[in-house]
Amino acid sequence: MDERLKKAISDITDAPKIPVQGGKQYTMVNERVVAFRNNFGTDMGISTCVVKDDGKIVQVVATVTTPEGFVVGFGLAEEIRGAGHINKTSALENCETSAIGRALASLGLHGGEYASANEIDRAKEKEKVIKKDKKPELDPFTEEQVKTHIENFKKHEDMSRHQSWVNEYGQN
Repeated sequence: MDERLKKAISDITDAPKIPVQGGKQYTMVNERVVAFRNNFGTDMGISTCVVKDDGKIVQVVATVTTPEGFVVGFGLAEEIRGAGHINKTSALENCETSAIGRALASLGLHGGEYASANEIDRAKEKEKVIKKDKKPELDPFTEEQVKTHIENFKKHEDMSRHQSWVNEYGQN
C-alpha cells in the first residue's frame, strides 16, 4: 500500500468523529478530503459527474484518479429532492458530497464507517417519500371472479349496459 495512503488513513483515524445511529462513529467527508489532500496534494484528482437530475431524483458519481487518469476510487450517491431538511434546498450538493465520501471510502478513507453520516437518517426519509408516492395495491381478483366479470361483460349490448356493469363491478 502506498505510504501516503497509509498516512491518510491514519490521519482519518485520528480525525474528529460524530456519532451515528447504532452508536457507531463517522468521520465527516470534509475531514476525509482534508486528509486526502494533505497526503496526496494535487497528485490525485477527485472528480464528480451528475448522472441524473430529473427534478425529483439526483444521482452523482465521484471518481478518484491518478495523474495518469487511472480510476482508483469510485462512489455513487442518490438523493430525493425534498426528502429531509437538507434536500429541500441542496439535494445536488448533498449528493455530490456523499458520492465523494463513498469514493474516498472505497480507497479505505472512511474513518470507521463506509456509509455517510446522513445516509442512515436519510434512508428513513427516503422511505417515507417512497411510501407517500406509492399507490396502494389493489386486491387481486380470484380466477373465478375474473371469469364471472368476463362473462358479464360479454353480455353488453350497448354502452348503457356497459355503464351499469362498471357501476356494479368497477369498484371490486
